[in-house]
Amino acid sequence: MGALFILGRVVAVDCEKKSLRYRSNSNLTAGDANDSETLSFDYLSINVGSVTMPMREPKSLPQGTTPLHPSDSIIYTRPVSQLVSHISKFASNWYSAAAATTDGTIATQHELPTSLSCLSSPRIVVVGGGSAGVELVAALRRRFPSSELSLLASSETIGILHRDNVSEKVKKALRQRQVSIYTQTVALGQCQLVNGFPAIHGRQARSAAYQEEKRQKKQKNNITKEGEGGKGDNGENATVDIYLPFDLCVMATGAAAPPLLQAISGLTWASHGFIQVDGTMQAAPGVFAAGDCAEVLDYHLPKAGVYAVREAPIVAENIMRIAEGQEKEKLLEYQPQRDFMALLNLCDGVGIGTWKSLAFSGGWVWWLKNRIDSGFMQRFQ
Repeated sequence: MGALFILGRVVAVDCEKKSLRYRSNSNLTAGDANDSETLSFDYLSINVGSVTMPMREPKSLPQGTTPLHPSDSIIYTRPVSQLVSHISKFASNWYSAAAATTDGTIATQHELPTSLSCLSSPRIVVVGGGSAGVELVAALRRRFPSSELSLLASSETIGILHRDNVSEKVKKALRQRQVSIYTQTVALGQCQLVNGFPAIHGRQARSAAYQEEKRQKKQKNNITKEGEGGKGDNGENATVDIYLPFDLCVMATGAAAPPLLQAISGLTWASHGFIQVDGTMQAAPGVFAAGDCAEVLDYHLPKAGVYAVREAPIVAENIMRIAEGQEKEKLLEYQPQRDFMALLNLCDGVGIGTWKSLAFSGGWVWWLKNRIDSGFMQRFQ
Protein backbone atom coordinates (compact mmCIF):
# COMPACT_ATOMS: atom_id res chain seq x y z
CA MET A 1 0.00 0.00 0.00
CA GLY A 2 1.49 3.29 -1.10
CA ALA A 3 0.97 6.96 -0.35
CA LEU A 4 -0.34 9.81 -2.46
CA PHE A 5 1.75 12.99 -2.29
CA ILE A 6 -0.08 16.21 -3.16
CA LEU A 7 1.89 19.41 -3.59
CA GLY A 8 -0.53 22.20 -2.77
CA ARG A 9 -2.02 24.43 -0.11
CA VAL A 10 -4.92 23.65 2.20
CA VAL A 11 -7.51 26.45 2.21
CA ALA A 12 -10.19 25.04 4.58
CA VAL A 13 -10.79 22.06 6.87
CA ASP A 14 -14.10 20.80 8.26
CA CYS A 15 -13.26 18.40 11.09
CA GLU A 16 -16.89 17.42 11.67
CA LYS A 17 -17.50 16.43 8.02
CA LYS A 18 -13.93 15.10 7.83
CA SER A 19 -13.05 16.83 4.62
CA LEU A 20 -10.65 19.52 3.50
CA ARG A 21 -10.25 21.76 0.49
CA TYR A 22 -6.94 22.46 -1.14
CA ARG A 23 -5.44 24.08 -4.18
CA SER A 24 -2.87 22.10 -6.10
CA ASN A 25 0.40 23.78 -6.97
CA SER A 26 -0.87 24.76 -10.40
CA ASN A 27 -3.85 26.60 -8.88
CA LEU A 28 -2.14 28.45 -6.00
CA THR A 29 -2.62 31.83 -7.66
CA ALA A 30 -6.35 31.28 -8.13
CA GLY A 31 -8.46 33.59 -6.03
CA ASP A 32 -11.77 31.76 -6.26
CA ALA A 33 -12.49 29.13 -3.59
CA ASN A 34 -14.37 27.16 -6.27
CA ASP A 35 -11.00 26.41 -7.89
CA SER A 36 -10.08 24.23 -4.91
CA GLU A 37 -10.40 20.46 -4.74
CA THR A 38 -11.96 18.39 -1.94
CA LEU A 39 -10.26 15.55 -0.08
CA SER A 40 -12.06 13.36 2.47
CA PHE A 41 -10.22 11.75 5.38
CA ASP A 42 -10.73 9.29 8.22
CA TYR A 43 -7.79 10.57 10.23
CA LEU A 44 -6.01 13.89 10.02
CA SER A 45 -2.75 15.14 11.51
CA ILE A 46 -2.18 18.91 11.48
CA ASN A 47 1.49 19.85 11.70
CA VAL A 48 1.73 23.31 10.18
CA GLY A 49 4.06 24.91 12.71
CA SER A 50 3.84 28.61 13.49
CA VAL A 51 4.58 32.00 11.97
CA THR A 52 6.51 34.96 13.34
CA MET A 53 4.46 36.97 15.80
CA PRO A 54 3.57 40.21 14.00
CA MET A 55 4.33 43.53 15.62
CA ARG A 56 1.40 45.25 17.26
CA GLU A 57 0.65 48.29 15.17
CA PRO A 58 -0.46 51.51 16.88
CA LYS A 59 -4.07 52.51 16.34
CA SER A 60 -2.89 55.48 14.35
CA LEU A 61 0.53 55.91 12.78
CA PRO A 62 2.24 59.24 13.49
CA GLN A 63 3.05 61.30 10.45
CA GLY A 64 6.18 60.14 8.69
CA THR A 65 6.05 56.57 10.05
CA THR A 66 5.29 53.23 8.38
CA PRO A 67 4.37 49.82 9.88
CA LEU A 68 6.99 47.08 10.17
CA HIS A 69 5.61 44.89 7.42
CA PRO A 70 7.79 42.30 5.63
CA SER A 71 9.85 43.76 2.78
CA ASP A 72 13.31 43.45 1.27
CA SER A 73 14.76 45.20 4.33
CA ILE A 74 12.34 43.88 7.00
CA ILE A 75 12.53 40.08 7.27
CA TYR A 76 10.46 37.72 9.42
CA THR A 77 12.15 34.51 10.62
CA ARG A 78 9.16 32.31 9.80
CA PRO A 79 8.65 30.52 7.57
CA VAL A 80 12.26 29.41 7.95
CA SER A 81 12.30 28.11 4.38
CA GLN A 82 12.25 31.73 3.17
CA LEU A 83 14.58 33.25 5.76
CA VAL A 84 17.89 32.24 4.17
CA SER A 85 16.82 33.29 0.68
CA HIS A 86 15.66 36.69 1.96
CA ILE A 87 18.97 37.33 3.75
CA SER A 88 20.90 36.16 0.70
CA LYS A 89 18.89 38.54 -1.47
CA PHE A 90 19.68 41.43 0.88
CA ALA A 91 23.37 40.50 0.88
CA SER A 92 23.45 40.35 -2.91
CA ASN A 93 21.70 43.71 -3.25
CA TRP A 94 23.87 45.34 -0.62
CA TYR A 95 27.18 44.08 -1.95
CA SER A 96 26.25 44.88 -5.55
CA ALA A 97 25.23 48.43 -4.67
CA ALA A 98 28.30 48.93 -2.50
CA ALA A 99 30.63 47.58 -5.16
CA ALA A 100 29.05 49.84 -7.78
CA THR A 101 29.57 52.93 -5.63
CA THR A 102 33.25 52.04 -5.15
CA ASP A 103 34.49 51.73 -8.72
CA GLY A 104 31.45 52.35 -10.88
CA THR A 105 31.08 48.71 -11.83
CA ILE A 106 29.18 45.75 -10.44
CA ALA A 107 31.58 43.20 -8.98
CA THR A 108 30.93 39.50 -9.35
CA GLN A 109 30.01 37.56 -6.23
CA HIS A 110 33.52 36.07 -6.00
CA GLU A 111 35.11 39.54 -6.20
CA LEU A 112 32.92 41.15 -3.55
CA PRO A 113 34.90 40.45 -0.33
CA THR A 114 38.02 42.18 -1.71
CA SER A 115 36.02 45.02 -3.24
CA LEU A 116 34.24 45.79 0.02
CA SER A 117 37.20 45.95 2.39
CA CYS A 118 36.98 49.74 2.78
CA LEU A 119 33.22 50.30 2.37
CA SER A 120 30.70 51.40 4.97
CA SER A 121 28.89 48.47 6.57
CA PRO A 122 25.18 47.63 6.78
CA ARG A 123 23.28 48.48 9.95
CA ILE A 124 21.35 45.40 11.08
CA VAL A 125 18.77 45.22 13.88
CA VAL A 126 17.42 41.93 15.26
CA VAL A 127 14.17 42.21 17.23
CA GLY A 128 13.67 39.43 19.78
CA GLY A 129 15.89 38.28 22.64
CA GLY A 130 15.09 34.55 22.68
CA SER A 131 17.26 31.73 21.40
CA ALA A 132 16.36 32.49 17.78
CA GLY A 133 17.28 36.16 18.11
CA VAL A 134 20.61 35.37 19.76
CA GLU A 135 21.64 32.75 17.20
CA LEU A 136 20.51 34.99 14.35
CA VAL A 137 22.51 37.98 15.52
CA ALA A 138 25.56 35.70 15.92
CA ALA A 139 25.04 34.26 12.42
CA LEU A 140 24.65 37.76 10.96
CA ARG A 141 27.91 38.80 12.61
CA ARG A 142 29.56 35.90 10.77
CA ARG A 143 27.81 36.75 7.47
CA PHE A 144 28.49 40.51 7.73
CA PRO A 145 31.73 40.79 9.77
CA SER A 146 31.94 44.60 9.78
CA SER A 147 28.22 45.36 10.19
CA GLU A 148 26.73 47.49 12.95
CA LEU A 149 24.59 44.96 14.83
CA SER A 150 21.92 45.64 17.45
CA LEU A 151 19.63 43.29 19.39
CA LEU A 152 16.34 44.47 20.90
CA ALA A 153 14.84 42.37 23.72
CA SER A 154 11.63 43.10 25.60
CA SER A 155 12.89 41.52 28.87
CA GLU A 156 16.04 41.99 30.89
CA THR A 157 17.15 38.40 30.29
CA ILE A 158 18.01 37.06 26.85
CA GLY A 159 18.89 33.70 25.37
CA ILE A 160 17.73 30.18 26.17
CA LEU A 161 14.19 30.33 27.58
CA HIS A 162 15.29 33.63 29.20
CA ARG A 163 17.01 31.77 32.03
CA ASP A 164 18.95 33.99 34.42
CA ASN A 165 21.87 31.60 34.73
CA VAL A 166 22.70 31.80 31.03
CA SER A 167 21.58 35.34 30.18
CA GLU A 168 24.73 37.05 31.46
CA LYS A 169 26.92 34.63 29.52
CA VAL A 170 24.98 35.41 26.36
CA LYS A 171 25.20 39.18 26.90
CA LYS A 172 28.94 39.01 27.52
CA ALA A 173 29.50 36.85 24.44
CA LEU A 174 27.48 39.14 22.17
CA ARG A 175 29.17 42.29 23.44
CA GLN A 176 32.54 40.65 22.77
CA ARG A 177 31.29 40.25 19.21
CA GLN A 178 30.44 43.96 18.98
CA VAL A 179 26.66 43.58 19.27
CA SER A 180 24.76 46.44 20.94
CA ILE A 181 22.11 45.03 23.27
CA TYR A 182 18.94 46.90 24.23
CA THR A 183 17.10 45.02 26.99
CA GLN A 184 13.67 45.94 28.39
CA THR A 185 12.98 47.49 25.01
CA VAL A 186 9.68 47.05 23.20
CA ALA A 187 9.62 47.57 19.43
CA LEU A 188 6.53 49.66 18.69
CA GLY A 189 5.71 48.15 15.32
CA GLN A 190 6.61 51.21 13.29
CA CYS A 191 9.61 52.80 11.66
CA GLN A 192 10.27 56.34 10.57
CA LEU A 193 12.92 58.29 8.75
CA VAL A 194 15.81 59.55 10.87
CA ASN A 195 18.37 61.63 8.97
CA GLY A 196 16.96 60.18 5.77
CA PHE A 197 17.18 56.54 6.85
CA PRO A 198 14.46 54.17 8.12
CA ALA A 199 14.75 53.59 11.85
CA ILE A 200 12.98 51.17 14.14
CA HIS A 201 11.18 52.83 17.04
CA GLY A 202 11.66 51.19 20.43
CA ARG A 203 10.60 52.14 23.95
CA GLN A 204 13.10 51.23 26.65
CA ALA A 205 12.75 51.17 30.42
CA ARG A 206 14.75 54.09 31.80
CA SER A 207 16.63 51.85 34.25
CA ALA A 208 17.95 49.72 31.37
CA ALA A 209 18.82 52.79 29.32
CA TYR A 210 20.68 54.31 32.26
CA GLN A 211 22.72 51.17 32.90
CA GLU A 212 23.63 50.83 29.23
CA GLU A 213 24.59 54.51 29.10
CA LYS A 214 26.93 53.97 32.02
CA ARG A 215 28.42 50.86 30.44
CA GLN A 216 29.30 52.44 27.11
CA LYS A 217 28.68 55.50 25.02
CA LYS A 218 25.71 55.55 22.73
CA GLN A 219 26.44 54.00 19.33
CA LYS A 220 26.94 56.32 16.41
CA ASN A 221 23.71 57.28 14.59
CA ASN A 222 21.44 56.03 17.41
CA ILE A 223 19.14 58.87 18.44
CA THR A 224 17.54 58.88 21.91
CA LYS A 225 14.54 61.00 22.88
CA GLU A 226 12.51 61.39 26.04
CA GLY A 227 9.85 58.70 26.24
CA GLU A 228 6.15 59.32 26.10
CA GLY A 229 5.44 56.35 28.36
CA GLY A 230 4.40 56.19 32.00
CA LYS A 231 5.89 58.33 34.75
CA GLY A 232 8.09 57.02 37.53
CA ASP A 233 7.52 57.62 41.23
CA ASN A 234 9.63 60.77 41.09
CA GLY A 235 7.57 62.22 38.24
CA GLU A 236 10.19 61.54 35.59
CA ASN A 237 9.46 59.55 32.45
CA ALA A 238 9.77 55.81 33.14
CA THR A 239 10.81 55.11 29.56
CA VAL A 240 12.94 56.57 26.82
CA ASP A 241 12.27 56.29 23.10
CA ILE A 242 15.11 55.03 20.93
CA TYR A 243 15.40 55.11 17.14
CA LEU A 244 17.79 52.65 15.49
CA PRO A 245 18.48 53.33 11.80
CA PHE A 246 18.75 50.09 9.83
CA ASP A 247 19.50 48.68 6.42
CA LEU A 248 18.16 45.28 7.48
CA CYS A 249 15.72 44.45 10.29
CA VAL A 250 15.13 40.80 11.24
CA MET A 251 12.03 40.01 13.31
CA ALA A 252 12.52 37.08 15.72
CA THR A 253 9.56 37.94 17.93
CA GLY A 254 8.30 34.48 18.84
CA ALA A 255 5.60 32.16 17.55
CA ALA A 256 2.06 32.98 16.44
CA ALA A 257 -0.68 30.74 15.08
CA PRO A 258 -0.52 30.40 11.28
CA PRO A 259 -3.44 31.93 9.32
CA LEU A 260 -4.55 28.48 8.11
CA LEU A 261 -5.85 27.63 11.58
CA GLN A 262 -8.56 30.26 11.18
CA ALA A 263 -9.91 28.21 8.26
CA ILE A 264 -10.36 25.04 10.36
CA SER A 265 -13.77 24.34 11.89
CA GLY A 266 -14.89 21.82 14.50
CA LEU A 267 -12.01 22.13 16.95
CA THR A 268 -11.39 23.54 20.43
CA TRP A 269 -8.93 26.39 20.54
CA ALA A 270 -6.28 27.19 23.10
CA SER A 271 -4.93 30.65 23.87
CA HIS A 272 -3.59 32.80 21.06
CA GLY A 273 -5.37 30.77 18.37
CA PHE A 274 -3.45 27.48 18.65
CA ILE A 275 -5.12 24.06 18.48
CA GLN A 276 -5.90 22.49 21.85
CA VAL A 277 -5.12 18.76 22.06
CA ASP A 278 -5.46 16.21 24.85
CA GLY A 279 -2.75 13.88 26.08
CA THR A 280 -3.23 11.56 23.09
CA MET A 281 -2.54 14.56 20.83
CA GLN A 282 -6.15 14.54 19.58
CA ALA A 283 -8.02 17.79 18.98
CA ALA A 284 -11.22 15.98 17.94
CA PRO A 285 -12.07 12.32 17.22
CA GLY A 286 -9.60 11.21 14.57
CA VAL A 287 -8.01 14.67 14.29
CA PHE A 288 -4.52 15.13 15.69
CA ALA A 289 -2.11 18.06 15.91
CA ALA A 290 1.53 18.31 16.93
CA GLY A 291 4.37 20.80 17.03
CA ASP A 292 4.12 24.57 17.30
CA CYS A 293 0.51 24.71 16.05
CA ALA A 294 -0.72 22.63 19.01
CA GLU A 295 -1.01 23.23 22.75
CA VAL A 296 -1.32 20.21 25.02
CA LEU A 297 -4.09 20.53 27.60
CA ASP A 298 -2.83 21.22 31.15
CA TYR A 299 0.68 22.03 29.91
CA HIS A 300 2.21 25.38 29.00
CA LEU A 301 5.10 24.32 26.81
CA PRO A 302 7.45 26.68 24.98
CA LYS A 303 7.35 26.52 21.20
CA ALA A 304 10.50 24.42 20.86
CA GLY A 305 11.49 21.60 18.55
CA VAL A 306 12.48 19.32 21.42
CA TYR A 307 8.80 18.89 22.18
CA ALA A 308 7.62 18.55 18.58
CA VAL A 309 9.98 15.68 17.75
CA ARG A 310 8.60 13.70 20.70
CA GLU A 311 4.97 14.49 19.94
CA ALA A 312 5.12 13.22 16.36
CA PRO A 313 5.75 9.51 17.21
CA ILE A 314 2.79 9.64 19.63
CA VAL A 315 0.55 10.90 16.81
CA ALA A 316 1.78 8.23 14.38
CA GLU A 317 1.32 5.38 16.84
CA ASN A 318 -2.12 6.52 17.98
CA ILE A 319 -3.40 6.85 14.41
CA MET A 320 -2.32 3.25 13.80
CA ARG A 321 -4.00 2.04 16.99
CA ILE A 322 -7.27 3.78 16.19
CA ALA A 323 -7.19 2.44 12.63
CA GLU A 324 -6.77 -1.05 14.09
CA GLY A 325 -9.88 -0.53 16.23
CA GLN A 326 -8.24 -0.13 19.63
CA GLU A 327 -10.07 1.71 22.38
CA LYS A 328 -9.05 5.20 23.48
CA GLU A 329 -7.86 3.79 26.80
CA LYS A 330 -5.11 1.98 24.91
CA LEU A 331 -3.79 5.07 23.15
CA LEU A 332 -0.41 6.48 24.13
CA GLU A 333 -0.31 9.56 26.36
CA TYR A 334 2.25 12.26 25.64
CA GLN A 335 4.40 13.09 28.67
CA PRO A 336 6.63 16.11 28.01
CA GLN A 337 10.06 16.03 29.57
CA ARG A 338 10.46 18.25 32.61
CA ASP A 339 13.67 19.79 31.40
CA PHE A 340 16.09 19.54 28.51
CA MET A 341 19.62 20.57 27.65
CA ALA A 342 19.54 23.67 25.44
CA LEU A 343 22.50 24.79 23.35
CA LEU A 344 23.21 27.99 21.39
CA ASN A 345 25.53 28.23 18.39
CA LEU A 346 27.48 31.49 18.21
CA CYS A 347 28.63 30.58 14.68
CA ASP A 348 32.34 30.98 15.35
CA GLY A 349 33.24 27.69 17.03
CA VAL A 350 31.83 28.69 20.43
CA GLY A 351 28.56 27.63 22.03
CA ILE A 352 26.58 28.42 25.16
CA GLY A 353 24.35 25.91 26.92
CA THR A 354 22.27 25.17 29.97
CA TRP A 355 21.13 22.03 31.73
CA LYS A 356 18.90 22.36 34.79
CA SER A 357 20.72 24.83 37.05
CA LEU A 358 24.01 24.72 35.12
CA ALA A 359 25.21 27.18 32.49
CA PHE A 360 28.33 26.57 30.40
CA SER A 361 30.14 27.79 27.30
CA GLY A 362 33.11 27.02 25.11
CA GLY A 363 34.26 25.26 21.98
CA TRP A 364 33.13 21.87 23.28
CA VAL A 365 29.56 23.17 23.54
CA TRP A 366 29.61 24.15 19.86
CA TRP A 367 31.05 20.71 19.00
CA LEU A 368 28.30 18.98 20.98
CA LYS A 369 25.51 21.01 19.39
CA ASN A 370 26.92 20.45 15.91
CA ARG A 371 27.15 16.71 16.54
CA ILE A 372 23.57 16.49 17.84
CA ASP A 373 22.10 18.64 15.05
CA SER A 374 24.07 16.92 12.28
CA GLY A 375 23.10 13.50 13.58
CA PHE A 376 19.44 14.47 13.66
CA MET A 377 19.49 15.82 10.10
CA GLN A 378 21.34 12.75 8.76
CA ARG A 379 18.41 10.60 9.85
CA PHE A 380 16.32 12.28 7.13
CA GLN A 381 18.83 12.15 4.27
